[in-house]
Amino acid sequence: MAKQTIIRILTWLGILCGLTLLTMVVWVMVSGGSQTRSPLMWLQTAQSIATFVLPPILCALLWYKGQWKEWLHLSSPSTKWSYGALCALLMIIALPGLNLLSQLNQQITFPESLAGLETKLRAMEEAALSVTEQFVRTENAGQFMATLFVVAFLPAFGEELTFRALLINFFKGNNSKLKIAIWVSAILFSAVHMQFFGFFPRMLLGALFGYMLAWSGSLWLPIVMHLTNNALAVIVYNVMYWNGLDSTGADTFGYGDTLWVGILSLILTGVGIFFLRKMLLKNK
Repeated sequence: MAKQTIIRILTWLGILCGLTLLTMVVWVMVSGGSQTRSPLMWLQTAQSIATFVLPPILCALLWYKGQWKEWLHLSSPSTKWSYGALCALLMIIALPGLNLLSQLNQQITFPESLAGLETKLRAMEEAALSVTEQFVRTENAGQFMATLFVVAFLPAFGEELTFRALLINFFKGNNSKLKIAIWVSAILFSAVHMQFFGFFPRMLLGALFGYMLAWSGSLWLPIVMHLTNNALAVIVYNVMYWNGLDSTGADTFGYGDTLWVGILSLILTGVGIFFLRKMLLKNK
């Protein structure tokens, strides 16, 4: 790895850690560490901005000044906006297939010698899921719109800035290195979420976002896909919650009695990626 790349990675990590620590200190001073919904929403917002949004932008401004948007692939997209609609549609089609892949991932079992670790990991993920459900659950239109912004838009925008634009730029070179950079960023993207039993579907999703950036030259398409995935989770969960339905029904759509839907979803997603790639490369 080039010396310049190492220096840039350390600079990015320094900015990230500094902003994250500052955010936590300010939040504790202002809220007193309250665990109620409103302060936690503000903390989540500030952490997303401090961790994923500001560091890539500050680094790009530091290194490229007038061309920082181009380096982050945020300049006016050369792709047609209709491609954004196609990307959003592709994500909707992919959801049952992703549910199926998540179910297969959850079937992974550890060797007997690591049974204790598996139990701890599953308990951690169940606890995290419980907290997430309470965080996503809304009681009125105001809470719903705020949750969409904090849970759907900010992570989509910030995580794509960090894991696709910034990290892929760190490691890309020729075409072979670009592919490696896409997969390294996808692995890190999934690992950061700290959910082993959803690791592989999220990694594949991250790789897809990376290839969308490579094929189009614009970060906006991965952002649209990421936003669609996050927003649908929030919308579907709340619609089911408001109607007194079991919210886990959405997560099981694609396997079990609806296994055929999950299989069909994966096939259609693969076909959609194939044709979208051809269109994007031709346009690029």
